Amino acid sequence: MASGKSQSISISGSTRLSEADKKRMVEDAEHYAEADKKRREDAEKLNTADATCYEAEKMLANFAEKLTDELKKRIEASLRETKEAFVKKDVVLATERAEALKKLLKEAGMALYAQSGQAQRGGPYAETPWEGPEPPPNINAPSGEPRPSGSGPRGKVVDAEYHENK
Repeated sequence: MASGKSQSISISGSTRLSEADKKRMVEDAEHYAEADKKRREDAEKLNTADATCYEAEKMLANFAEKLTDELKKRIEASLRETKEAFVKKDVVLATERAEALKKLLKEAGMALYAQSGQAQRGGPYAETPWEGPEPPPNINAPSGEPRPSGSGPRGKVVDAEYHENK
């Protein structure tokens, strides 16, 4: 197994089962192990598709007014198609449609981020002015140049004190 853990089946302690029955049970478990693995993988894929549907519903509930009508309609259509495949338990189709829905959700997330103004301002650190006596480090410089120790994206270092209570 990928997790490094081993699984085993041990049938013991019962005087009601004959050795032939025990052997048959172990053989049946080994025989159906591959089918069980396939069913588990299919269930995981369907759960992923269902989780993607939930994520889309949540995004539409929280941010529908901030999305364009065209993007909202595309998400709703993709959500509907993914749910249909999920209800039919069509693993391949549900997985394909969930991937398409994820792409639309990513597109919507980028649109929401752009609307929030973070993209135009340069992100959350853009508001931090440089206060050092020397020029700020060049954050766009090639990675070969050393940067001052402890400097963040804007070169600002925050000095703090703490006390441990014993």
